[in-house]
Amino acid sequence: MTMFQIFILALIQGAAELLPVSSSAHVIVAAKLMGLDPTTPGMTLLLVMLHTGTMFAVICYFWRAWRENFFYLHEAVLGCMQTYHDCHCIDRRSRTLVEGFARKVRHA
Repeated sequence: MTMFQIFILALIQGAAELLPVSSSAHVIVAAKLMGLDPTTPGMTLLLVMLHTGTMFAVICYFWRAWRENFFYLHEAVLGCMQTYHDCHCIDRRSRTLVEGFARKVRHA
């Protein structure tokens, strides 16, 4: 397998991953069209690495938005706990849920 073939398969994987179609099937069909055997261990490793690369690309692309939303939620939950801990306007079950979530977030 040449670097050019890997590059073409990576492009197909990246383009098809975010569409509501099977990116793996597109990569396998493209590999067969290139004369590659998709059942070999090397091709399976390549498929795994292509999916891993796509996953890291998506994480890097959306990281800022996820981080801002996560820490905003984290601060809101902690603020809610500190402000309304003894307030009776939040029922006991809701307060327990908020406290449990904040505890998990704090230890993560």
